[in-house]
Amino acid sequence: MMINENPWKDISYDSQRRADINKDIYWVKEPKGDYGICIEIKDENDIEINDIELKDIEVLKGLHTLKGTLQWFLMLRNIEEWQIFKVLCEDLISVASIAKSEKNMVATMEIRLRRWQNLLKQKRYLNLPLEVQMGLFSELECLKNTITPKIGLNAALQNWVGPESDKQDFLLDASAIEVKSYRTSKGEKILISSKEQLTSEKENLYLVTYALTKSNNGKSIFTIITDIKKELEKDGNEYLKDLFEFKLLDYGYSSLIHKPEQLESFIIDRIKYYEMNQKFPRLTSSQIPAEIISVKYQIDMSLCSEWEITGESMSI
Repeated sequence: MMINENPWKDISYDSQRRADINKDIYWVKEPKGDYGICIEIKDENDIEINDIELKDIEVLKGLHTLKGTLQWFLMLRNIEEWQIFKVLCEDLISVASIAKSEKNMVATMEIRLRRWQNLLKQKRYLNLPLEVQMGLFSELECLKNTITPKIGLNAALQNWVGPESDKQDFLLDASAIEVKSYRTSKGEKILISSKEQLTSEKENLYLVTYALTKSNNGKSIFTIITDIKKELEKDGNEYLKDLFEFKLLDYGYSSLIHKPEQLESFIIDRIKYYEMNQKFPRLTSSQIPAEIISVKYQIDMSLCSEWEITGESMSI
């Protein structure tokens, strides 16, 4: 089913239609017209469904007195968002269809729902802004080609904290790394979005910058993600594959929503590495009055060559 096909369109009010041939899962439409999905569970005594809060989605549970089954409803309370809700439902149906038991099905679906929590809090949905794509592209490039060769993919993934809105994008044992990108045509100017971003208690703090140009001959975030997933498949570590998906969703990206043809492609014109020492030009918490709680400023990196180092010399 295509993302623009509405599965609730032809369902009568206060009716339902089967959504999966193997499981008791149904598309439902309430009397007032709200869209939803219903999962019926026969063995309700052995299964506990935890409470999960989702933006614009009400999660309901109740017993069907005639069937004697537990019904688990997800009801969309803003039908203008039906496309993203449909993708969420199809994701749940896909994992439910291969579950070996109802207990396993519920547990897996709850994990999937928690993945969706952060994405639904954001306003990106079907369109991922260019700045977000550039940021994710650069962090993934740094993860794959700068950090992984030094500490391995598993450790690199676990230390990638950019999706969690931490102070820096990578927090390692002895170092922290902040990654920035900018469009080559606009010059080497990067935006620092907080007074903590270029401050760390780690022994080493590094800044990595990527100069990018939009080009059909370049790579997209889909390309890098595919490469990383192939490496994770070789390892066979299911936890790390799930962790990677969680972090991508936290960043605002979902392969279920953001199709390859909708994403921008970039050429990397330059990668530069900088060591943050006491003389590096930046604003830190110690320099800013405590009453000022938020700052944003730009740095012209073309004037910062004396702090430039090689990627190989980074101690991470």
